[in-house]
Amino acid sequence: MRDSFFQPCTVANLQLPTRFVMSAMQDRRPEDLLPSTELAQHYADRIAGGIGLIVTQGTTMDHPTSVSPYARLYPPAYDAWRRCAETVRERGGQIAMQLWHESAMRPGGFSPSGLAFSGATTGEALSTTQIEELIEVYAASAARAKALGFSGVELHGGHGYLLGLFASGTSNKRTDEWGGDTVEARMRFPLAVTRAVRKAVGPDFPILYRISQPSPVTAPKIFRNPGELATNAGALVAAGVDMLDVLAPRFWEPEFEGEDLGLNAWLKRCTGAPVISGGSIGLSHDLMSVLTGGKAFSTAHEGFAELERRFDRGDFDLIALGRPILVDPEFLVKIRAGRFDALKQTYEKDDISSEARTARLAKARQAAPASG
Repeated sequence: MRDSFFQPCTVANLQLPTRFVMSAMQDRRPEDLLPSTELAQHYADRIAGGIGLIVTQGTTMDHPTSVSPYARLYPPAYDAWRRCAETVRERGGQIAMQLWHESAMRPGGFSPSGLAFSGATTGEALSTTQIEELIEVYAASAARAKALGFSGVELHGGHGYLLGLFASGTSNKRTDEWGGDTVEARMRFPLAVTRAVRKAVGPDFPILYRISQPSPVTAPKIFRNPGELATNAGALVAAGVDMLDVLAPRFWEPEFEGEDLGLNAWLKRCTGAPVISGGSIGLSHDLMSVLTGGKAFSTAHEGFAELERRFDRGDFDLIALGRPILVDPEFLVKIRAGRFDALKQTYEKDDISSEARTARLAKARQAAPASG
């Protein structure tokens, strides 16, 4: 891989040692909702291995509708999160906290209309009061992340989580001001959140927005054509988003018919904003190719060659890696040296039981203090 990817750069007010990003991954760290010293070291190891920017796993905000068995931004965790941020910055990297509302992805969760991306009923519809509260919770959480020493925040707007569910016509059936027949109407809540976060953190603190389209096996696309994408992504940037974190199943596949442009390249063309590109980078096979029979690269080497070609034509600015660096912190060191035969080919098995997840969620609910 070319050395320029490993050189310092400045993107969206972030001074980065390399162009590589550790994508947000729910790897069930930390235990009991508190970031451990092991998690801080986990992040530090990835910086040492060539990552420039860490995006934390989705961090649950402190609101009654936003309960999860994963990491949480609440008072008992503040010092531990501060330690994570300090550790990454001391190693020369940058770190953004991903603010996350699991919504209808968790059975019984709260969503715009009580529906998942597929349109299936999975939980409860948010009240108008709860929606207004959540806008303020996003803003307060972003301000807290800034105070704890994080380099930026990322709003999770994809994958069937809360912001993405508001944008989708299959999951948002509201007839009030927070819904509507057009994607522009359904984007009012994500835009309100973005504006509130920008006001809370000031003009210079980076805001990232994770954006994706639903999987073709789960729901129709939110943005059905380049025009819809341009209008709504442009509105996000105008509202205060500095960088778009794009995750598609495969970074090389066209998003719309007629041009060889992935979602990453379309967003770059539509907005001019910096773009992080992810989607099976560094993998010879990906989950969606198994499910749908889509094309996958036969080797990691072949995939990186296509990545370089698309970077050269200006499709994106930063490169997100997930599973490869989760299991192997030296993945990039090996890639840079051309040691493709030394890459780890298997992933550690996650053997946490459903009973353990249920117990963790119950503990989270019991431990959750009042917001404030």
